[in-house]
Formats: sequence, C-alpha cells, structure tokens
Amino acid sequence: MDNTKPLNPAKEALKEYRWKLKQRDELLREMDESFDRAISCTMRLKPHKTSGGSASYDRMADDVVRIADTRERLKAKIAELDAKLADILKMIDAANDERGRLILTMRYVRGMRWEDIQNEMHYSEKQVKRIHGFALLDINKRYFPKDDPK
Repeated sequence: MDNTKPLNPAKEALKEYRWKLKQRDELLREMDESFDRAISCTMRLKPHKTSGGSASYDRMADDVVRIADTRERLKAKIAELDAKLADILKMIDAANDERGRLILTMRYVRGMRWEDIQNEMHYSEKQVKRIHGFALLDINKRYFPKDDPK
C-alpha cells in the first residue's frame, strides 16, 4: 500500500512562484552583466586602425553581436517567466476568501513560514491551515477541475 500523500495541483503550482522569481532575477542579473560586458568590450575599441589588419575589430564586433543576441534570448525568457508569475498571482485571486488570498500570498509569494503567518495574522495554526486549505480548494475547483466519472 502506498502511503504517499496525493499531490495537490494548486499547491504544487503555487510552490513554483518563488523558484520562477529566483530564476527571473538570475536572468535579469545575467542580462545586466552581459550589458556590462558589451560596454567594456566596446570601450576597448580604438578610434584609429592599427597595423596588422582588422582581426581584433572583427572579433570585438562578433562579441558585441553575440552579447546582443544573448540579451534578446534572456529578455524573451524573462517575459515568459513574468507571464507564469502573473498566472500564479491570478490563481491566488481565485480564492473566494480575502484571508485565504492573504495566507496564500504570505506563504507562496513571500515565502513565509507557517509560524510567521500565524503571528502576523494573530490566528492559531489550525485556523491558518483551515483557511489555507479552503483557498487551495477554490483554486483547484477553478483551475484543476477533476473529471466526472459518469
């Protein structure tokens, strides 16, 4: 007999928020660093041509183009992550109870511990988890409806 608890699709989707946010922040950091590399690369260009050909200039131009392409790919991925983050926030709004939306936001968006949520809201553990459970049910009904076995 399998004693593992069945996955709650709403809970699993909401848990992704913090990871997607971290990934987006890392991509933004990489984009900033690639911009810095492009600037430092172009600053090294000399205004006059040196003897020995233009090999160093061509390499520099290739680096700038590669960095620009990387920035565009990063921008596209960041936009995709932003859309997924917005979808998760929209899921939270599907909870019927304002307290449930607040608990979901504190837990999954801000990453707060249960004890901190209880202290912040001045509720018992049982109250917080009950409200949390009902909020997840609302999301499951709206976004992850089960098939009727008719």
